[in-house]
Amino acid sequence: MTGSFFSRRLLSLFLSPHNAGTADPCHASGEAVNPACNDMTVITLTVAHGRITQARFKTQGCAAAVAGASATTVLAQGRSFSEAETITLDDLCDFLDGIPDGKKACAATGPAALAEALGRLRERGDRP
Repeated sequence: MTGSFFSRRLLSLFLSPHNAGTADPCHASGEAVNPACNDMTVITLTVAHGRITQARFKTQGCAAAVAGASATTVLAQGRSFSEAETITLDDLCDFLDGIPDGKKACAATGPAALAEALGRLRERGDRP
């Protein structure tokens, strides 16, 4: 990132996010809140045969929170549950061409909400 607080890719996903909304049908959901600023992300999933076929998000928060949630859903779609569980903040930093240090906790609500949704699926035995 040079010459700007946010990368072009992060700003692009903030202004035109991918996968905003609610998965239909929704087989699992997860929520995460950044307690420092109250950014909140909810991720909903549609699954089939152990894979995420649809990942959607709703976020109330700053540009980093919205772009982070959007990036999380892009990275999660098509992956198996175990593959999706490995999505980290570092993956988002790579995907978004960087996240300012002071905004990383905001972006982290995406992977945290995804992890909660996947945990709920695991509790049910991976069944919708």
